[in-house]
Amino acid sequence: MQTDSGYTLVELLMATAVGAVVVAAAYASYAVVSGYYEKLSDMADLQDTGRQSLYMMVRDIRMAGYEHYAYNKATKTYESEYGPVSGLIKITDSGDACCDGIDVTYDLGKCRGAVGRDPSTNQEDKAICEKNGGTWDGEVERVKIGYYTLGKCRGAAGGDQAACEKNGGTWTGRLYRSKAIWKKNESKWSTDEKDGAYQDAVVADHIENFQVQQCPLRLKWSGKYTDIATDASGNVWV
Repeated sequence: MQTDSGYTLVELLMATAVGAVVVAAAYASYAVVSGYYEKLSDMADLQDTGRQSLYMMVRDIRMAGYEHYAYNKATKTYESEYGPVSGLIKITDSGDACCDGIDVTYDLGKCRGAVGRDPSTNQEDKAICEKNGGTWDGEVERVKIGYYTLGKCRGAAGGDQAACEKNGGTWTGRLYRSKAIWKKNESKWSTDEKDGAYQDAVVADHIENFQVQQCPLRLKWSGKYTDIATDASGNVWV
């Protein structure tokens, strides 16, 4: 006669306890690795966003003061569509507070994002523009691009930074981009969306501070150096 022996209650309780410890340790390890991965992912996203935002600003700043010239067949000369660019860069200095702002003025040609000029006629050509990977707009525009920040309270109610922090919230800012169009016939800047302008386009989030450092610059033109001066309003002149 053979009898089958099973696990005792004590053995089952010990096995359950050991299994629970193993599962808890595995979950804790997973939680640590997952948290570290999310942190690295957030840092990578933040750096990528900062890199793209910086690239966008650098591209606009490099265009500052650009004047679009069209070829006049009658006079066989190049003539500016809008005339000289005045106040090509304007910096709004906030001092030690947050945050600075910057406005950049330049012309946009008919071909955007590529060289679209026909060397035989000295004119911008749609086919050449699109062949070179550009976008054909058809009109020359003088634009003023602005970068600025606006604050926002997170985690609490507060209309300004003091009220936000008093209520236990965190005050952070967003970096925005704006575009104004110069109306040649009216001699004024337009911020109307019908004219292609826009306001408060989000560039980057969670901005704690935005400072624009103004450095003395000199341009070399025809073998001579020209100083770049800034007036009391922050306009940069050549």
